[in-house]
Amino acid sequence: MSELVAEIERTLDGAIDPRERVLSWVRLLDLAVAREPDTSSAARVALTSAMVAAGRALLDAGVLELDTNVRATVAAAERYLEHPDEACWTAYEEAATASYPFGSGDGCFAIAELASSCAAGSGCRSGAGALYFVAQAIGEARLVDAVGPALAERCARARAARTLLR
Repeated sequence: MSELVAEIERTLDGAIDPRERVLSWVRLLDLAVAREPDTSSAARVALTSAMVAAGRALLDAGVLELDTNVRATVAAAERYLEHPDEACWTAYEEAATASYPFGSGDGCFAIAELASSCAAGSGCRSGAGALYFVAQAIGEARLVDAVGPALAERCARARAARTLLR
């Protein structure tokens, strides 16, 4: 987790262009989930935290004609964050599939700028590419303003937990 925390913290630098930050998050989180595929891994928890923040920003932006599926996906993601187990992950994944292209569900989330097809780092396999799609809908700066604090909080929690274990 400490390597992931350090990588995420590097992307939180306000001097980084919002578009580059979004692409960095997609690549970083997709690769982290590939390295830590376990349902309750720190990588999946970090990705889901980012997705909840992105989903709230998407809903707040009012750009969706029908937001029922996205609301259900955000709620399922929040339940997963409260209980990061197989059952909650499955429920979140099913909700996300119903709200494609939002969330970590079934569907192609590859970002061509990052990798060809669904290669690791493209955003496809983990669903991290959904962050890019939300940014396209609400603007990169708005997504960064929503997701940045969520990732910073997740990093702070991880660092605090490590300190408590020493």
